[in-house]
Amino acid sequence: MPVVERSVTIAGISTRELVLKDYVTEQSEDKLRKAGQLMGQKLAGSLALVTCKEPLRSNLSNHLRQVLTEQGFSEVGG
Repeated sequence: MPVVERSVTIAGISTRELVLKDYVTEQSEDKLRKAGQLMGQKLAGSLALVTCKEPLRSNLSNHLRQVLTEQGFSEVGG
């Protein structure tokens, strides 16, 4: 399952539980719905960012190293 889909699934489940707990006495369905939408968006975005950051950095670094090597640059230092 791609990272974003997995993040959305986890965020959806977490949001449902948090909203039910935090808004158990809320009378307004609109407030409940809005809180769930905002919380779900924030959780999914943050989770996707955290999950993607390290693999993206690693892949970018490896790709850049490969391109520079193909262009005749050698790796120096260590």
